[in-house]
Amino acid sequence: MDVHSPHVLATLSLAFAKHAHSKKVKPAPARCVKTHSVCDQVVARFLVLLTLSFILCQAHGFYSISLPWFQLSRWPNLIAQTAFGVLVASLLSMLACTCMLDPGSPPAVAGTGKSGKWCERCMAQKPERCHHCSICDRCVLKMDHHCVFTNSCIGARNHLHFLTLVALATFGCGSVALFVAPQLPGAFREIISFGHAGHDLLFHLYLILLTTSASVCFALLWDLLLAQLHNLLRNETTIESIENWAERRGSPYDSGAMKNVVEVFGPRAEWFSRCVLYLDCFDQFLTSD
Repeated sequence: MDVHSPHVLATLSLAFAKHAHSKKVKPAPARCVKTHSVCDQVVARFLVLLTLSFILCQAHGFYSISLPWFQLSRWPNLIAQTAFGVLVASLLSMLACTCMLDPGSPPAVAGTGKSGKWCERCMAQKPERCHHCSICDRCVLKMDHHCVFTNSCIGARNHLHFLTLVALATFGCGSVALFVAPQLPGAFREIISFGHAGHDLLFHLYLILLTTSASVCFALLWDLLLAQLHNLLRNETTIESIENWAERRGSPYDSGAMKNVVEVFGPRAEWFSRCVLYLDCFDQFLTSD
């Protein structure tokens, strides 16, 4: 058979074309949408309700146990009630803002070219300092972390509210623990001596539980607040802080403590320049080797 003849070449070309079209073309990988089970959604909502219940429980303990024990006169008692009421209202509003505000989504970019950073799950480009949250299954601008107690990501748009929430919660738990602590010795004596039962016993147990929970949460929140303030002063997120620490390098976005704070809190933070200076000195003292 002469393979150079036109007839043989046409036959081979036709056979090759049929063989090529007979193969199944592998489709392009589509975006995999992560679906959360009902159990995950229930647990997430339960943690948010647990956070809200804890705040209300601490407020109830302050008003029903702490203040009556000190037996303050009318005006000091009214001032203390008003101040703590403002604290609780601010705390609840910051919690609502952190939960409900969108943390920040990357803008849609025209075109399908994979130039720069690319997210394989969102099938879109990732701007600088943007990370994909595996829990929310979305990309978040300047993502800090995913907070399970607010059931939301902490990003560019709600980072300010999260910082304020942590600061207020730390101060609130510390205040409750400090004002209830003087009653602990008497509560322990009453429980050990079995001098009272029924309602009084439950009251003393509630007092001990209130003080213990407030003290533990204060210790945990204080550590979280210090870490968040360190990242704020160095202009890095929690994710970036872990990466920078692992690679033994500083933050490439650090523009000085004052500019870093202004980037998150806005121009109004310039009024607290002296406070920022003290915080920076305190942070350098804590992190110095």
